[in-house]
Amino acid sequence: MKPRWEGFRSPIAAAIERYLAHKRALGCRFRTEEKALCLLDRFLVERGVKAIDEIGPELIEAFLASRPRTRPRSYNHLLCTVRRLYDWLVAQGDLPSSPVRTRPRRETSHRIPFLFNADLARRLLEAAARLPDRSHAPLRGQTYRTMFALLYGLGLRVGEVARLHVGDVDLDRQLLVIRDTKFSKSRLVPFGPRIRLTASLMLSPSVDFPSIFQMKSPALMPARCAGVSSMGAMTVSLPSDMVTSRPRPPKEPEISIFISLKKSGGR
Repeated sequence: MKPRWEGFRSPIAAAIERYLAHKRALGCRFRTEEKALCLLDRFLVERGVKAIDEIGPELIEAFLASRPRTRPRSYNHLLCTVRRLYDWLVAQGDLPSSPVRTRPRRETSHRIPFLFNADLARRLLEAAARLPDRSHAPLRGQTYRTMFALLYGLGLRVGEVARLHVGDVDLDRQLLVIRDTKFSKSRLVPFGPRIRLTASLMLSPSVDFPSIFQMKSPALMPARCAGVSSMGAMTVSLPSDMVTSRPRPPKEPEISIFISLKKSGGR
């Protein structure tokens, strides 16, 4: 059982808190980075480190080794989070030099983006609309079709679509309000009559939940349970003749196609 989190307690606890406050003052969310720094803080406490000058390159390498990462991207994110913390401390004059000397791993498994032309996009929407409902995901086909139409037609991020609320859609002015997105900013996105018709099908006066892509429980959304997350990739079952590349062996009679979306961090 993991010990209960009680705040930063290592010799660099105050420095971490100042660093996070600095980044958030600049508009960065830094939620994932905070979790990574929590791991570093807990590691230093468990090792019995009493002073900041006891943290050397060997200790940083031991921390990275204690958090196994099979994917280079995940390992490099952890490494770079620690590196940026110490670079900031050096810039602030708190340390003469950074103890982070480890080099990042080479990334060789980038997923190749797939560009849909108008015909393939139309077939994607048709295939999504045919997805059957599930006990925990009613209106699954309509939900996926609407989400894909917003992603393709308006260029929204996955998380922006998944977080849309009913009040964010202005059908009269044909505007979407995208709230608290990159760098905690909001923006207005206009749309045309086709997107208006698609969005209006998901809106109903009888819906009590604030989210558009909502399930039976306000805490759950069909987007998440059906395979769409805000991490930058989503899946949908499509006929095999629509797929030009296969990231994994196909399962007959349907296979999965991955749509890679550019992930923009809050840094």
